[in-house]
Amino acid sequence: MSVSRAFAKEVNKDIEHLGLKVDTVETVCRAFLTYIINAVKKGENVTFKNTMTFKRVLRNDRTHNNPKTKEKIFKARHYAMVMDVKHALKGEFESIEVAAGAIPDVEGEVVVEA
Repeated sequence: MSVSRAFAKEVNKDIEHLGLKVDTVETVCRAFLTYIINAVKKGENVTFKNTMTFKRVLRNDRTHNNPKTKEKIFKARHYAMVMDVKHALKGEFESIEVAAGAIPDVEGEVVVEA
């Protein structure tokens, strides 16, 4: 499992009072992600109280279209990892003010509302 050095540096800023090296923070972040992934692979849910839950779900057989060729593609039944975001965390994002011109429309063009 890979953790970017930039991510480790950002995390280290929040915990610099602990006096850890960036390499140590990177190792801890990698171990944290590895734990979550391995637990979910085994079918265990990993929950951060009032924030989010990582879990494994079973996706059924399905077909879909290749967007470029329109060819039908079969996707076999498989497990997927999902994250359920809890209400408390959703609320933090709902309070972020959206700047004018920051919302792209369906085709990727920026919509500026007057």
